[in-house]
Amino acid sequence: TAAGIDGLPVGTMKIVNNDTMTAKNDLGTSKATKMATTAKFDMGTLQLSATQLGTQNFTDLCVQSSDARVLGVATQDNYSATTLYNGKPLLFDILVIGNLGKGTYKLSSTPAVGEATLRLQGDGLKTPLNRTEMSFDKGTLTITDDTTVWLKGNFSATMPNGTPITGNFSFEKP
Repeated sequence: TAAGIDGLPVGTMKIVNNDTMTAKNDLGTSKATKMATTAKFDMGTLQLSATQLGTQNFTDLCVQSSDARVLGVATQDNYSATTLYNGKPLLFDILVIGNLGKGTYKLSSTPAVGEATLRLQGDGLKTPLNRTEMSFDKGTLTITDDTTVWLKGNFSATMPNGTPITGNFSFEKP
């Protein structure tokens, strides 16, 4: 029998098997899979480039998506990719208020409808950036491909310290 876990994005999660949990209700559907520091995934690629980070190419991504809906209308779409950076889990998060699809979105740390926020979070960032979490603003996110299987795009933004950061991604949809 599946056990429940309270407090995750869409409500009570049900354990499907040793690797997967899912939830579904009026707000939408959420799916989560475990992340271990020794795991290798093959759910796409992520490239980041900034002065303090250098150019980083990640290919061992674990991708999760979720959406929130009110009366059947999407209020936000979210894609999160987890990988390893400096030996520790790193989260790259895309949040769009409204529906995410092909197009260009203005970045904001507090997005309005039709805008997006990008966030990096991980203990491995502490050495190069002296912080473990940051949101990007003053830039754009462009979704170039949104199919049943793939979400692809690029971004150009400013980190909180004023340094430019650019990147591109190709995520396999869960």
